[in-house]
Amino acid sequence: MTVKPILFNDFQAEYKELKKEILTAIERVFSSGCYLLGPETVAFEQELASILGFKYVVAVANGTEAIAIALLAAGIKPGDEVIIPALTAYPTVIGIEMAGAVPVVCDVEADTGLLDPNLLHKRITRKTKVIMPVHLYGQVCNMSEISAVATAHDLQIIEDNAQVIFAKHQEEVAGSWSRICATSFYPSKNLGAYGDAGAVITNDSKFYEQAKRLRQCGQSSRYVHEEFGFNSRIDELQAAILRVKIPHVDSWIKRRRQIASYYHRHILVGKALSEYAGNFHTYHLFVTRLRNRPKFLAHCERHQLPTLIHYPRTVYQQPAFQKGRFQACPNAEMLVNQIVSLPIHPYLSDSQVEKICRIVNSYNE
Repeated sequence: MTVKPILFNDFQAEYKELKKEILTAIERVFSSGCYLLGPETVAFEQELASILGFKYVVAVANGTEAIAIALLAAGIKPGDEVIIPALTAYPTVIGIEMAGAVPVVCDVEADTGLLDPNLLHKRITRKTKVIMPVHLYGQVCNMSEISAVATAHDLQIIEDNAQVIFAKHQEEVAGSWSRICATSFYPSKNLGAYGDAGAVITNDSKFYEQAKRLRQCGQSSRYVHEEFGFNSRIDELQAAILRVKIPHVDSWIKRRRQIASYYHRHILVGKALSEYAGNFHTYHLFVTRLRNRPKFLAHCERHQLPTLIHYPRTVYQQPAFQKGRFQACPNAEMLVNQIVSLPIHPYLSDSQVEKICRIVNSYNE
């Protein structure tokens, strides 16, 4: 009998489950003859806004441009400073620079990898306009404390929700602390497209209207361009595919949480990043820490256990990071040398989850 290999993400299994619905959606788009900003996009935006509890969603081409559009819609000007965590995917920085703003790096908490609210005041200057918490791995940052800092200094919060669709902090869904926020539907996300896609989410009608203009080259009406903008339209195929997936996300997250709970109880090697009490963690990724990561990775490779590192460098250690401000962030620097992401997706079988635990536990630190 052929043993099914463990995959870090199993897109083929997902497609097999959804194939009939996906093909129906694709045929609907092709039959319509409308491929951009049509009925699928409108329906997707309305359905996602409804299920998240927001008034407006503006679907765009990708999560990076969603960040830039959110910043510009919120009135951010060239030279304004945006505080971000040292540990994030580099597109967070790119989105800020696309908007002409300056990324300012703050350290993270060692136990969670998330932005440390206690260090924010050290990074605030007269140029600071925004705090951008990046909710990593499926968990919302400590928004109660971050929000208190923002209020005290009269700063906007614009959340990067790329990894936390449907996640909550103290019963409030990600994005609730922002007048406008950004998310991604990159294929590996808990709600992922079959290509690139993203969205800006808001309850503010003014921000909503401006975000719609910004994604369409600053166009207010046909061939009338009133301001700078992006060519950042989601296509109808991705919108239709995401509409198919939305009703399944709840069960997928439930399975991810079941697997994470099993890992927390049964993996005895390393130290998993912690979860805030009262948070609803959606486990986009399951991240643990190893003192000797190269040795552990070699062990996993020998046992054909796929792993990834999210992320192997702080943002300021990237060669492209030249326009921002930073001071050394010891927690982030420690984490980027220790963290490892283990497979966690809804198509892992119970036997595969058990096997992952056995492989990890057989490692000799």
